[in-house]
Amino acid sequence: MTRDDMIRNLACGQYVEEGTLEIDMDAKVSECDAPTNGAYVQAWVFVDFTGTALDKKPASVGNTPCARCGHACHDCPCPKCSLDIMEPGDTMCVECDRDMIDEATATYGGKT
Repeated sequence: MTRDDMIRNLACGQYVEEGTLEIDMDAKVSECDAPTNGAYVQAWVFVDFTGTALDKKPASVGNTPCARCGHACHDCPCPKCSLDIMEPGDTMCVECDRDMIDEATATYGGKT
């Protein structure tokens, strides 16, 4: 294992977060001269376009966050409820809506 490999591995352990910041195993390494004790390692940083001028999803898709859990179901598919979107005008994601129905059923014995 080369010194650059060791530096890349150290950088991965300190900074990598899947889907946010990633480092390739052949990433460039630039070790600093003394007295600086470290190195720069080339990395990939994910940039989220949501709510910016670069957003690829039209505003009408339903980017409103769920009133109960705060999750905005604009990711396709939504990681919480597995659906593509919250419909325009919805106030809760499908999963929270189901939870509310289940809670009401348990509380009121099916009488809502």
